[in-house]
Parts: sequence; structure tokens; C-alpha cells
Amino acid sequence: MTEAWEINDPFLGPREHDLLWRALKEARLQAERHYIIHEENAVYRVDFAVICREGTLGIICGEPPRVARPHLLYFTPAQIDAAPQKCVEAIRAAAAQLGGMEHD
Repeated sequence: MTEAWEINDPFLGPREHDLLWRALKEARLQAERHYIIHEENAVYRVDFAVICREGTLGIICGEPPRVARPHLLYFTPAQIDAAPQKCVEAIRAAAAQLGGMEHD
């Protein structure tokens, strides 16, 4: 039996993006790739987003953000390569602070 594809699966990105994407899927965390976040005074793109009951959690891999944003996690490629599960744990904890995932 083959695994069903989602709309986000065909995106090819840097290796660390694909590693984190697979780790999120294995942990059954629903995320969006290449997501645009609209805040009151800003619009910006994140590599991944987790839609939560009390807001959207943005995740950036690679270069640190130029401006600190609420509800934004940043992981270096080295962090993702070394321990993608630790990144997933941090994402799960941050999502819990935002009321949990919207689709739980």
C-alpha cells in the first residue's frame, strides 16, 4: 500500500527542509510549507506553518529572521540534521502554547 500524497509533498527544498517535513509527517503534525503569515502590521513568508487554535506558528529553517516575530521558531540546518525529533518536540510545545493544533 502506498502512502497518500498531500499538496505539500511535491515541494522540493533544501535538504534540511525535507528532513523536517518528513519528521513533522512522522509525528503526525499538520503543517503547511512555504506559508505566508499575515499579522496586524506585517506580512512575511515562513518555511513551515502550524495552524493553531490561537494563532499561526511560523517555522524558519536556515538564515535567522531579520526581525523578531511572535510565534516564530528558528532552526539552523545543523540543528535539523543532528536532531529533527528535537525540532519537532519544540514545535509541538510551541503549538501547545497557542492552544494546540487547530485540527486536533
